[in-house]
Amino acid sequence: ELHAEVVALEQAHRRLRATQARVLAAARAKPNALTYGSSGAGSSNHLAMALFETATGTQMRQVPYKGSTPMLTDLAGGQFDVAMDLLPHAMPFMQTNRVRPLAIAAPKRSPLLPDVPTLKEQGIDVEIGNWRGVYGAPGITRDEPLAQEVINLLFCKIFDEINSGSNDMVQFHFGHNEDPRDVYKRILDLFDNVKIEYPDVFGESDTISLDENSIAYVVGELQTYSLLQAERDAIGEAFEVFIGPALRGPEGQFFTPRNVVRALVDMVDPKPGELIIDPACGSGGFLTVALEHVWDGLDDEAQNKGWSASLLERRKREIATRTLRGMDKDAFLAKCTKAYLAILGDGRGGVFRVDSSLQPTDQWPEQVRDKVKLGSFDVVLTNPPFGKKIRVVGQPILEQFDLGHKWTTNKKAGAKELSDEVLADFPPQLLFVERCLQLLKPGGRLGIVLPESLFGSPSYSHIIDWLQQKATILAIAAMPEPLFKTSGKAGTHTKVCMVVLRKHNKKNTTTEELVFMADAKWCGHDSRGNPTFRRQGDEDVLLDDVPTIARNYVDFKNLGLIPNDHLGFMQPRAAL
Repeated sequence: ELHAEVVALEQAHRRLRATQARVLAAARAKPNALTYGSSGAGSSNHLAMALFETATGTQMRQVPYKGSTPMLTDLAGGQFDVAMDLLPHAMPFMQTNRVRPLAIAAPKRSPLLPDVPTLKEQGIDVEIGNWRGVYGAPGITRDEPLAQEVINLLFCKIFDEINSGSNDMVQFHFGHNEDPRDVYKRILDLFDNVKIEYPDVFGESDTISLDENSIAYVVGELQTYSLLQAERDAIGEAFEVFIGPALRGPEGQFFTPRNVVRALVDMVDPKPGELIIDPACGSGGFLTVALEHVWDGLDDEAQNKGWSASLLERRKREIATRTLRGMDKDAFLAKCTKAYLAILGDGRGGVFRVDSSLQPTDQWPEQVRDKVKLGSFDVVLTNPPFGKKIRVVGQPILEQFDLGHKWTTNKKAGAKELSDEVLADFPPQLLFVERCLQLLKPGGRLGIVLPESLFGSPSYSHIIDWLQQKATILAIAAMPEPLFKTSGKAGTHTKVCMVVLRKHNKKNTTTEELVFMADAKWCGHDSRGNPTFRRQGDEDVLLDDVPTIARNYVDFKNLGLIPNDHLGFMQPRAAL
């Protein structure tokens, strides 16, 4: 475990402001004249500078980057004035005399920089404290404790939104000129209520240990937003910002943008009472949106049948508890999904941490085997891990799957055939397709995000043939390249598509002659994660083709309306 001090920095050769106190004086003299660098909006060094501004009553302009290294490189080049960062990040730049430390934002001087005074020593009563980073097993990164803190605050806000009436004063607010200590006490009381309400998700050891100013700052920044109505997954994106690519990216796991989640859920259209699973559930995006979709169906049913409000509420809770299942290899994310579902209305008992959804099922924990059975699900919704550098290895896993075996070419027929030889390794996304089909009952539906190369590369043609023997491909919608670049800091440029399948029934027949296809040009954000707005008349319109594609598919499926442009067109099945 490493305790890393936060250090304030400037360019090594800029001697006009020799102390942090002079930086403070300059910032107070000319608001927004000074600039500071950060590793991106919401990053730890962004929060550190924001806390400095809040505590000192100053205003400076943020210059966001995609990480500490490019930020510190530009600081050394004089592209902005100051920054705060963890000492281990800054040390190589200080050792090569490219940046210079101004102050340590900790209660006492750092033994690594004994000559650098603290902020307090320079007359600035600010202690940002030690950012704790835990280094150990793969998948653990320095920002996980901070991520837990912020995500706990997000759950407090979601809990408050759900439990506050339209005319009630919410607890999650930071009033004008309010003492941060009052905000601190109110939020801790709110989190105590969250823990009391959901003791099987949050334990006594779960805490919010940020200081008063930090909590007040976060609350102040979030209070004007509704997380329940947000177009983006607040929990997933907070996790991605703080944990970053060090945990998810190398494993090929990227959070699915909420517009794609909603589109796939609408296209698959889960019904009340149907059993739903996401075998790579992450922060719970597909499960929470699917639950809301099913609940909308219950609302319609209640209106048609004249149910009382209490009966509707009881049915909603029963549906959530009985029909939702989720699995993820990351314990922290599995807990996030449990908490998300618990606060929304239940379903948390069906979420499990497993070493891998691709394991032989007899290796799953007993409670998982009891609630997740192959061939029992009506709907599977998922975004499996994918990437060029990740492979699944090991005969016990690979031998379960047709796609885990070697395919040989029949010279007479010119087609590839399944052999008995088990491969040494194989991409996880393709094995996930087969595992999803194994989870489905006959006639069950699958909505999945897959690399576009699966449908465009000749080397995968035998897999498409195999897939069509197992299921009917109902829809394929290509997504733009920036889809998984939601933060601008992490993610991947891999081209993907939304795919909807229906597992064959016992007769193995496909009745549809046409496949719905689409090609989205816009997904709501660019490659830096910035919203893509275009001015139309007097308003800014978000450029996002994904919801239109979903509507076109639903209209085709339910009304027989056949679209005819890049956001929806029909292709003969034989062309696949």
